[in-house]
Amino acid sequence: MSTRRSHSFGSILFPTDHSETSRAALPYALKLAQNFGAVLHILHVDVLHGAGTDSESEGEGHSQLLDALHSETGELLDHLVHAKRGRGVEVRRAQERDVAAAPAILRYCDEHDVDLIVMATHGRRGIRRLVLGSVAEEVVRYSNRPILTLRNDPQETAGRHILVPVDFSEVTSQVAHFAAAVAKMTNSTLELMHVIEVSYGPLVAEALPEIPEALPEELEAKAAQKLDELAESMHMDRSAIKTRVANGPVAHTILERIEQGDVGLVIVGGHGRTGMSRFLLGSVCERVVAQASCPVLTIKDPERQPAD
Repeated sequence: MSTRRSHSFGSILFPTDHSETSRAALPYALKLAQNFGAVLHILHVDVLHGAGTDSESEGEGHSQLLDALHSETGELLDHLVHAKRGRGVEVRRAQERDVAAAPAILRYCDEHDVDLIVMATHGRRGIRRLVLGSVAEEVVRYSNRPILTLRNDPQETAGRHILVPVDFSEVTSQVAHFAAAVAKMTNSTLELMHVIEVSYGPLVAEALPEIPEALPEELEAKAAQKLDELAESMHMDRSAIKTRVANGPVAHTILERIEQGDVGLVIVGGHGRTGMSRFLLGSVCERVVAQASCPVLTIKDPERQPAD
């Protein structure tokens, strides 16, 4: 694997299972490739569920199915290019065979030094087809590359806010600065959100009396001050940055905020630190990826994100 750090999204990988959800997300990946001048890799993984069955008739039928699916994607892509939505984009189609989809996607990323992965999060189940609902979460879990996940047709997302959950760790602060650059480029409003979730109860407090019991008002005030300091460090028009402190289960609270309908993109750091008033961005990130109704950009390694 190359050790270089990307300063732009020069190559974008779009794994597809040829489902309606994947086909709806393809124009989004194509538009990103066009905007960044990136090479778009379209990958289909032939999942070998029945590796022990080598029936000749099954092999012939499966081959015909793959040919039909490849042709279908090609026709859609040709239509988009003809409509000027993807003109000038270099497209590379690829097919891998593996016992599972996620390892094949991760391997392809390493072999081709992919800068950004764009994935639909709900594929249809079928014979030796990607099940992108669970595969996307697995790729998010194990890849250190930026991953943009799309649950619904992106054209239905009209929100102009970029939501950035912040736990005040170094990673999420760096991600917030990257989100500020995206907000400037897209003329969007940036919203920094911190969720307070006190995870210890009476039994823990009794066993560990040295833990101070901070009042919710004190936690909120400290969080609000930190968010203001972070916002001031971004060199943006302060009117374009909003801050929000909320209370409750972290993933649920973030998803509730998204459902208000004005959020067009969530940018989340993939590694948060554990602690009071912090969130476990491992499991939280996966829940947001799986359930968010708007696109989610997950960044684990801030050094891989493009410069302004």
